[in-house]
Amino acid sequence: MVKKNQKLPHAQAIRHAKRLLDKGNSISQTIQQTQLSHTEILRIKNEDM
Repeated sequence: MVKKNQKLPHAQAIRHAKRLLDKGNSISQTIQQTQLSHTEILRIKNEDM
């Protein structure tokens, strides 16, 4: 069970991916470091534009 202030793992991975993309990492590096799918990474990247 998730504690009150604890973030869900998927939400943490998405925030981490946003930070990595903001720092200038490539999509492939971000996928390897976060274990998110390619479509999720592209969705995050397109939201920032």
